[in-house]
Amino acid sequence: MISGYLTDNKSSRPFADTEDHWAKDAIAILNGNKVVKGYPNGTFKPNAEITRAEAVTILNSAFGRISENSSFVHLQSQLKSFSDINSNTWYYADVMDASNAHDSYRLNKDEVETWTKVK
Repeated sequence: MISGYLTDNKSSRPFADTEDHWAKDAIAILNGNKVVKGYPNGTFKPNAEITRAEAVTILNSAFGRISENSSFVHLQSQLKSFSDINSNTWYYADVMDASNAHDSYRLNKDEVETWTKVK
């Protein structure tokens, strides 16, 4: 579904486990546009259930949202928090980005955001 909204249709098929999958073309577009990366072992697991962390990471990437823990460290006390997520998890910045409305800036579109205000 997300691949249909992308304006750049770069395509890349590095995942061995998507070659015969019904969504292989959409997955290839998402990968070619760096919206998805797959797993460290080179698979995508197209039939696996998606986790909250994976969904949030994909949506942030599709919307061009790029935050790291350093993006909002100075606003930490103002952030919505979750008892099941701590700042050491790989997806913490993505969950915070998706869960906290904020103002931010970046010098170019591929740079990590610097948050200026939590709304």
